Amino acid sequence: MNDDIWKERLRSVLGDFDLLEKCKRDTLENFEQFYEFIAEPAFESLRLELRAYRLKASYGRLKKRRMLYFRVNFPRSRTENFYYILVLPKNAVEMRLKMIVRGRRIPQAAFEDREDAFLPGLSPREIMKMERETLILDVIARYQEFNYRARTTPD
Repeated sequence: MNDDIWKERLRSVLGDFDLLEKCKRDTLENFEQFYEFIAEPAFESLRLELRAYRLKASYGRLKKRRMLYFRVNFPRSRTENFYYILVLPKNAVEMRLKMIVRGRRIPQAAFEDREDAFLPGLSPREIMKMERETLILDVIARYQEFNYRARTTPD
């Protein structure tokens, strides 16, 4: 009888491990769908609009598909000014993304990073259903905040 108890417990624990691995795979797949259906179209729209203001922007994915970014250069320059980066943490079992704002005040300066949660008021399910305009507005707000601070902070 005692053998049955510990064997059932072991079976339960191993089943939990399998479930965790499935959740991690599903979350990575959700992140890829988020990029394809929400982030990429949002970033492309924003990139095209910035071109009208003579600002070069680009976007993409890094680090084995767990990181995506939107980058804006300094006006009339090839030097990066601002990055909006979304990261799916390693071993994530749900869409709780980290957001990193990386930028520099002047082209010769080193990058400064600020990390925060990505839209903390949204649940993982809501993130997967968000409108691309919500993402665009967040990028614009972070871009404005970073550049305002960079232009007003004393040296």
